[in-house]
Amino acid sequence: MKRLIIIDGYNLLHYAGEKHLIEFEILEEGRDHLKGLLMNFAAFQNQDLILVYDGAGKKEDIEEYKHLQIVYSKKDETADTYIEKATATFVRQGYGVTVVTSDYEEQKSIFGSGAIRLSSREFMEDLSSSKKREKNYFRDQAGQRNYLDSGMDEEVIQVLKEMLNR
Repeated sequence: MKRLIIIDGYNLLHYAGEKHLIEFEILEEGRDHLKGLLMNFAAFQNQDLILVYDGAGKKEDIEEYKHLQIVYSKKDETADTYIEKATATFVRQGYGVTVVTSDYEEQKSIFGSGAIRLSSREFMEDLSSSKKREKNYFRDQAGQRNYLDSGMDEEVIQVLKEMLNR
């Protein structure tokens, strides 16, 4: 079953700001920082994410990246409403949907649609854990030496040695 995580953007951002997990002076800085974290998380976990914000524009605005889609809801539609509709749609299509929010009213709707709810606190813990695993993975990869002959067939190595001795 294909998995999808839908995130209530401002809910997560406010939680992270209150807990000093993401430092920002203006909201745009916070959104940019969160986007970077989520892009790394999505790529490393090979996980599709939809990050939803309340939009102020006249029409819905969507930014697309590999594994991450950022949605700004329509002017007269809240992020909560968008998330509830999207969750129901994806669940009907057979996706395993997890919604990240700490909003109680939204949680009730999510449970009713068959999706899983993850609080902002729990998701930030997952994000932090993934970041540590990612650092360890790349540190381990950087520590390995790749020698030219490490993956070569013995016969090829022998031919190369003979060429050098000519």
